Amino acid sequence: MAFLAGNWKGSSYTVAGPDTTEDATMLVESVRLYGGCALEEKWSAVQGGKTLFTARVLRAFDAATARWLVYYVDNQLNSQFYEGRHESGRWRFLRTRMDGATPIQVRLTWSPVGQGYEQLIERSRDGGKTWVLAGFVRFRPSHP
Repeated sequence: MAFLAGNWKGSSYTVAGPDTTEDATMLVESVRLYGGCALEEKWSAVQGGKTLFTARVLRAFDAATARWLVYYVDNQLNSQFYEGRHESGRWRFLRTRMDGATPIQVRLTWSPVGQGYEQLIERSRDGGKTWVLAGFVRFRPSHP
């Protein structure tokens, strides 16, 4: 996860069926903690000069379970916890949330791409048998 450290600017897209819509600019400041086994991030989503939300993200490696964990909290009272799994040569982060009475699994994947990285957001309504792309963010280096 070391590639996530730094200052980033990204374009966030929502995917709904065949439609892909750019919905915000994401600004991220990510600093390494404790020799790189944790990252603290400040996120801002901006659209048309207006801040939509701000968030804090803490990523940390847990030596006891050999997993990365991600905790997200924002200024709109959203709090999310993701557990990392190493699958297909990359780390993926999962959580389950409810949509009424239906459990939905959410999977986040961060991958280095060129000089930046990409975040994929996928959802599954069948216990992880199939995944649907819900959105993505493409990040490039930024200077504060």
